[in-house]
Amino acid sequence: MTVDGETMNTQYMNRRLVLSISLLLAPFLSAAQEVATDKALATVATQIESLAVPQAEAELLSGIILVARGNQILFQRAYGFANWELWVPNKP
Repeated sequence: MTVDGETMNTQYMNRRLVLSISLLLAPFLSAAQEVATDKALATVATQIESLAVPQAEAELLSGIILVARGNQILFQRAYGFANWELWVPNKP
């Protein structure tokens, strides 16, 4: 199976986005910290958006980002389309 350069670039960008978000969230998801403040969560949400929106606008990201701790959802957003042919947007 061969993979073209564009597909490889998209895969690389997606991996980079996941790694960036993971590193950004690491301090908030540690076992030592019980509750993150609303201000800190808003900051993280803004940072995630700053990483995800350009990728989605460039059609490199299509999916849902969900960050949860235990039963609490900390961040949830949908990007791109569930069906590109019919332009059906993703929904969280």
